[in-house]
Amino acid sequence: MEKIIDVSLSFYDGQKTYPSPTHVETELEFTGSHDKEGMAVSTLKTSTHTGTHIDSPFHFVAEGKKLDELDPARFIRTAVVMNFSDKGVKGAITEEDLASKGEIVEPGDIVITRTDWTDKKEGAEDFFSHSPYLTPEAAQWLVDKEVSGYGIDAGNIENPDLMNTEKAAQIHQILLGGGLIIIEGLTNLKEVPEGRHEIFALPLKLKERDGAPARVMIRVTE
Repeated sequence: MEKIIDVSLSFYDGQKTYPSPTHVETELEFTGSHDKEGMAVSTLKTSTHTGTHIDSPFHFVAEGKKLDELDPARFIRTAVVMNFSDKGVKGAITEEDLASKGEIVEPGDIVITRTDWTDKKEGAEDFFSHSPYLTPEAAQWLVDKEVSGYGIDAGNIENPDLMNTEKAAQIHQILLGGGLIIIEGLTNLKEVPEGRHEIFALPLKLKERDGAPARVMIRVTE
């Protein structure tokens, strides 16, 4: 039996984003109603890196591919889901962690690490400041494996202790510099068993941009 698991966050008014002057909190409001205009219409203002979203290489690599320049096949791949839900607050996902579960990883795959952080903390004050993260050595392991992308159920992949330092984006630079896409803000990965599954990670097609909100689903065969 097959199941489609939605691993995307819903957008909502006031949704928090990464604490940076370049990001804005989400505004989602009705600009038309059935009572007044005879139809429902909404307006959305948000960042390209809020909620469940995909980073293209251009996000941190000036010569990197923009979102609409990527081959659409990059967004429908085999995902290798790894369970690290024991990591907890500021838990480091290391090269050894990935290698211990990485025998089934093949070039072109998207590696997804489960931490359950989004499920527990999305919207909380410490969602970004205390999240699990990927180490530089783990990021290089992914590049060396020639995978297509990396995703995590947390708001960021960086070490939160390095926020506001010169190393605040080093993991993005390693992965995006290696040509990977990054999927942040995943959720509900507890419904997806470890192993290989088909993933549909479909961002909005924003022209010449650095990233976009995405609807991400995983097909699970039981």
